[in-house]
Amino acid sequence: MTARFSDHQQDRFRAGSIRVALGVFSVVAIPFFQPVARTYEPVLLGYLVASIVFQFLIRRNIGGPYRVLAGGVIDTAFTTFLVHRMGSGSTPLVASYLVIGMFNVLVSPAWAARLVGGLGIVAYASVTYAEALHFLAYAPDYPVLSAAAPDLTVTTRNVMLLAALVLACTSVSDRIARALRTREQQLRVMNGRLEELSQRDPLTQLYNRRYFVHRVDEELQRVRRGHPMALLMMDLDGFKHVNDKHGHLAGDDLLRRIARALEDSTRAVDVAGRFGGDEFVAMLPDTDLEQATVVADRLVSTVRSVGSELDPRRPVTASVGVAMARPEDDVTLLLNAADEACYRAKAAGGSRFAHASSVRNPPQLESGPRASAKAG
Repeated sequence: MTARFSDHQQDRFRAGSIRVALGVFSVVAIPFFQPVARTYEPVLLGYLVASIVFQFLIRRNIGGPYRVLAGGVIDTAFTTFLVHRMGSGSTPLVASYLVIGMFNVLVSPAWAARLVGGLGIVAYASVTYAEALHFLAYAPDYPVLSAAAPDLTVTTRNVMLLAALVLACTSVSDRIARALRTREQQLRVMNGRLEELSQRDPLTQLYNRRYFVHRVDEELQRVRRGHPMALLMMDLDGFKHVNDKHGHLAGDDLLRRIARALEDSTRAVDVAGRFGGDEFVAMLPDTDLEQATVVADRLVSTVRSVGSELDPRRPVTASVGVAMARPEDDVTLLLNAADEACYRAKAAGGSRFAHASSVRNPPQLESGPRASAKAG
């Protein structure tokens, strides 16, 4: 099964395999158990070939609902042929009309399934009435059953019974199929939400560190193909004072507002995240140094404005490190470069940004808790 298949296409392909299996069974088993069937082996082989062709069309996603409708017509014609050969009022193959109706409900649009079910009823009625009126021989494969040919009254009863069963089965199957599709859609939505939650920081709703590192690693593949990418590391200045003086609830609220400021300062294609504590990060794909500098400067100003609202005399500000990714960088080297630049901005007084050095040194275990934390 190819990766481009949707779940619904996969379901149709699996369901179509039942038709192929039935074709193989018809070619192999029917002549074995009913030697008289060898006289119409070309019909059995034709159904098998048609089944394989329909599987190919499903795999290529060709035909859409009209392919499904054509498949239902062929199934109905093949079933009607066998029902006639074995006696429309005597063979248990009449139940195949019910199977065809339920099968098409599961793999086709409702209108196509209803149409195929209706065609089955019409096909069966045509054969049985033709036999009752002696336009067709009854059970030509079993002449001994000719005396058991039903009259018009029994034929009418049989047709009405089959019609009621087909309509009831397709209706129930349609309701079940609709319920299953609705539940499947709900599960997909819920799984999507759970996946999104697993990627988000619960406090700020920015991306968490694990997801951010994963995205940086992916983007570095594009960097190696010639696309520029900048990474910003932001550490808040004076945030501890907020928690000490105003409490952790006020600190959490400020973190949330700064997170929104970070999102407002970046583009939709950028990836903003909370790296832990009062450290934030942003990945800027297809961004050169000049553009990254503009974003860093805007971010410093925006955080200063937001951080002044709680305590204008001791505003919370931001130190930002800017690192440009290089083809030879890995995630650890790039994060440490941005972190070192951020540390230099903070050491220079904070509320400013600094560019990373062009030299990337592999991180050492003794290089300090900041680097080692980001390496994880």
